[in-house]
Amino acid sequence: DAKKRKPFEGFSKIVELATFTPAKSILPLVSCGLIFYTAMSLMESIFPLWANKIFSYGPSHIGGVFFMLGSLGVIIQGGLIGRLTNLFGEKKLVQLAAISLMAGLILIGSATFALSLWIGLFFFGCGTAMFNPSLSSLISKSADPTARGLYLGHYQAACSMGRIVGPSFSGVLYSNFHPPTPFYTGAIIAILVLILIANFSLRKIPEIIE
Repeated sequence: DAKKRKPFEGFSKIVELATFTPAKSILPLVSCGLIFYTAMSLMESIFPLWANKIFSYGPSHIGGVFFMLGSLGVIIQGGLIGRLTNLFGEKKLVQLAAISLMAGLILIGSATFALSLWIGLFFFGCGTAMFNPSLSSLISKSADPTARGLYLGHYQAACSMGRIVGPSFSGVLYSNFHPPTPFYTGAIIAILVLILIANFSLRKIPEIIE
């Protein structure tokens, strides 16, 4: 009965600890999101400073870089992702995304001329574009229909946490070590995504009969 409810009872259920604890079945996937976005953000947050130092790139160059990365996202997520999923499946696409990200970060960090830099950016952009829709689909398939919103929320929160962790450390790595250190660090930690996703198996969720 609505009259017998205590004040803020609904709110207390929303903020209880279980709300923020990912289920064991998706914990590897949520961890993949955290790690991947940390690696990605290590690059994105420091790239303008690095590119200015190494290639003397100014605002117009940096704008062109992110225009290209955004365009890759539109092309892959807006048109190609369905065909790629049918061809490879979500799990392999996540693996390909991690490998592409790693290759891109290594090429960017070791670039000494513009062509190798832009090849690295291409691989980086392809990896970031493939990852989110593929892993989101895996998480959706791992949840029963009543928990999909919760599971996807946990995944998005992990990705947001990665966007906090990455920039927090990129400046420290850039300032205290060699300039390309954030890129190489991102490539190294992205190996964990390959390990986690390789050991993940999708559990078939029984359909709810109404």
